[in-house]
Amino acid sequence: MNGQVARWTDRDSLDVTELVTADLRNALTNPSATWVGGSEPASILRSTQPRAMMLSSDGTTIIGKVTEGRGVFGLGAMRSIAAGMAPRSGHAAAYRRSTGSVFVAGGTASRGAVQADVYTFTAGRWTRVALRDAAQAPVNAKSSSYSLRDGRVWVIDATARSGLVLRRIDPATGAVDSHSGLAPLAGLTDVWTTALADGRMLITGNTSRGHRLAVLDVQVSSRGAFSLRVVGSLDRSGTLAMGPAVTATRVNVALVSGASIAPEEIALTSLGVR
Repeated sequence: MNGQVARWTDRDSLDVTELVTADLRNALTNPSATWVGGSEPASILRSTQPRAMMLSSDGTTIIGKVTEGRGVFGLGAMRSIAAGMAPRSGHAAAYRRSTGSVFVAGGTASRGAVQADVYTFTAGRWTRVALRDAAQAPVNAKSSSYSLRDGRVWVIDATARSGLVLRRIDPATGAVDSHSGLAPLAGLTDVWTTALADGRMLITGNTSRGHRLAVLDVQVSSRGAFSLRVVGSLDRSGTLAMGPAVTATRVNVALVSGASIAPEEIALTSLGVR
């Protein structure tokens, strides 16, 4: 056990630990795997579900999970159940830790065909729903997260025509709402989506001059019309080393500082959250 990992604790303090099993250490560097962390804030959700799920890089199979016991992180086995979906790349993946549900949406097949569907893994089985509008399927997803507020998977999709586009996907119906030209997304390189306690979405990412944080809120009319509001946005210096952790009142970020990582706290009130 001589691997090292930086993680946010359930109290949202930054912890660097060497208590990582050899299996997990090897899996973290496995190029054929994709890791998907829980969407809900760890400090708010108390759950016995795994902290993260390990997917095959083509999105077709859940192959492992992160376990934690007495301060030791390990790799837990999962009953391997293939979804029956076509292997894909550029897809979105999100994990709802409160129910153990995993979502895989969009992407392209090996010959470039767009995969206009969303697969949900819950209670040991996969279900598929076709997206209502294939043109809105994410094909180059950079980040995704599940929102408890609206029951949607929020996806940041990189497009050639419109740059970064926000897509909200309903895994139950296949409905998709897209929003391009969103100012807080302009110029972001690395980008993370994180659900807040009230279900609004925090977008964080690095820019050419530092990093940016923005809180987005969505409103849906009785007729189902989708409107998006930027609650607040903040540009700061420093490069983010990883995605943030959130509590009911603050955002914790980890900034690159030489060869180490320096944590900082940001009040949500500075982003317009009351």
